[in-house]
Amino acid sequence: MITRVTHLYDEPIDSRVDAAGWSIAWRDTDYRVQRVLGQWASPERPASAGEPPALRLYRVAVESADGPGIAEIAHLVPTDEWRMKRLWN
Repeated sequence: MITRVTHLYDEPIDSRVDAAGWSIAWRDTDYRVQRVLGQWASPERPASAGEPPALRLYRVAVESADGPGIAEIAHLVPTDEWRMKRLWN
């Protein structure tokens, strides 16, 4: 039986893309993004308005030295800030 634990964090992360792909760093741990499971944009500024949304939320499969997990991360587009919202591990 696999038990997964999640917490709501809303803490800043470092998000980067390089030749190896997309990775995030949070709390002194590096997470390699394996794949994007879903993404959503904030509804207050729809894409049809010609401007990017204020917020994008991603659910991603990640891998770290501690093993696999699922993370929800937010990108605050106007400030280019990235935040860890939830982590299932």
